[in-house]
Amino acid sequence: MAVAGGLHHSAQGVTWKLSDLYGSVDDPRLQADLETARRRAEAFANTYRGKVNVQGGPSPELLLDALTELESIYEQLDRPAVYAMLLHSAKTDDPKHGALLARTQEW
Repeated sequence: MAVAGGLHHSAQGVTWKLSDLYGSVDDPRLQADLETARRRAEAFANTYRGKVNVQGGPSPELLLDALTELESIYEQLDRPAVYAMLLHSAKTDDPKHGALLARTQEW
């Protein structure tokens, strides 16, 4: 694509270095992160259910603990989801990439 000044912009050949996240679609760490996040989310629900929406509100300490844990769970879930999204965006015709994206969205 030509632009002012004769410069050309193209995404052709541009790739993300995703190995900092996971080694591949089949990296066992990816599934482990999803499973660990699910267990942590279940524990979070069991720990905080009925303790936040209470008369007078929760204690500041409880709310801080809950929000800190929730943020950490989201971060753990974001890593596989971002990896899957970037991988799929780079090569949308690879069924393994689409399947991974769908799986991380389900989790």
